[in-house]
Amino acid sequence: MSDLDLEGCNKFIPYLLFPQSLYSVGVSASTVRTKVSLGSNPWNDASAEKNLASLAEEFGGGGHPRVAAISLPPGDIARARRVAREIVARLRS
Repeated sequence: MSDLDLEGCNKFIPYLLFPQSLYSVGVSASTVRTKVSLGSNPWNDASAEKNLASLAEEFGGGGHPRVAAISLPPGDIARARRVAREIVARLRS
């Protein structure tokens, strides 16, 4: 979403589009920050065992076990995408 002119979106849309997913990882950009969002599917928690807050904390973020985020400076999309790719790799392992 970082290439769209949006200040945000509904965090449940990924689960509507991909109901079998366990997690979602997104990168968004606004005038005040670049954000990496992490979430676990509330309708498919069969194997959602990763603590997303702990994972986000490793990159300077925080949150809750099932929902977390990492805020970076505005315009830092390249770094946000690198962080998102690293998180995706860890969630898939």
